[in-house]
Amino acid sequence: MVEEIRVCEATPNLSQAQRLRAISREEGLTPEHIGEILAEEKANQKPMLKVSMEKLQKVAPKVKDKDFEDFVLKACEHYYRYLQRQQNRDAR
Repeated sequence: MVEEIRVCEATPNLSQAQRLRAISREEGLTPEHIGEILAEEKANQKPMLKVSMEKLQKVAPKVKDKDFEDFVLKACEHYYRYLQRQQNRDAR
């Protein structure tokens, strides 16, 4: 198991370790099982965007803190549609 962890260059999180233990008790752990489980994307490895509230409040001072996520997503969607329209105009 240690060798497979080195090959995958990953260590199991708690959930993965528990599943590995359960599989080893029930079926017998194989390198394929280990590789498959360690290849899963972990929550703390997902890319995240972090922007300070101070910067956001300069752009949208009247938006409440709890509504900022929705505001940012809608702004991104609006800007994406704008860019698509620009591309369509340029393609003509």
